[in-house]
This record gives sequence, structure tokens and C-alpha cells, in this order.
Amino acid sequence: MQVASGLRDAFPDGVYFVGLAPLRDPELVLATIAQSLGLRETDGVSLAEMLTAHVGLRNLLLVLDNVEHLLAATPDLASLLAQCPGLRVLATSRAPLRLRGEQEYVLRPLPTHPTGNSFPSTILAGCAAVQLFVQRAQRRNPGSP
Repeated sequence: MQVASGLRDAFPDGVYFVGLAPLRDPELVLATIAQSLGLRETDGVSLAEMLTAHVGLRNLLLVLDNVEHLLAATPDLASLLAQCPGLRVLATSRAPLRLRGEQEYVLRPLPTHPTGNSFPSTILAGCAAVQLFVQRAQRRNPGSP
């Protein structure tokens, strides 16, 4: 999200976040992208055609989050990318998508303190991994401390 936010000026037609974690069916990826772009399905027009027509020559970024369990949708993504020259995709995945022009950027785990040692909560609270965990836990349960 931070990288995408920093790229907003480079994509005058927008940066769109597409959360894919809840999906289980790769067939729903294009529909989810369309929904994120504010598009509604039209009778007689396939999702691929609708997305291609909408994106067209626009210069935009799709941030596809959690793609690894939907790799069967990569041919649809490849087709969309091939037909829309201004489209860029920033995908988070534990596995490469194997798309033409793909560039992998491997992220290392957030730093933590060595296991087996006891640290005061003030030190742990300053640890990036702990902060991320707490932030995500609070999103799931907003009333938690």
C-alpha cells in the first residue's frame, strides 16, 4: 500500500487496490477487478472485454493483493496487460505469476527480537513485526487494546 501510495503521481488515471484474499475461485478475479474499478457487468459483454474497453489506453495501476492462491487467473491478467499498454500491476504473492515482463521483488520478513529471550513490552512495542501484528489484530477486533 505504501509503494502504491507513492506512485499515485505516476498514474494519472488512478491507483486501485484489489483485495483477493477472500476469493477462492480464480474465475472471480476479473469480476473483483471490475468491481474495484467501479464497473458493473453488462449483458452480452464479457468481463475481459469490459475491462479492456474501460482500461484501454489509460495509465493506471492495479494493486492485486494476495494472488498466490489464484494463479489460474494469470492468463486473464496476461491478456488484459497485453491489450492495455498503460496498465501496470503490482501484485503481492508468495509465488511468481510468471507473466511476461514480471519483475520479482522479494521482501524479507520484518525484523523481530531473538526468540527465547524475554523483553519488556516497551521494547517489543517498538518492533515493526509486533506493530504490524497489533495493527491487523485491532482491525479484526476494533475494541481490543
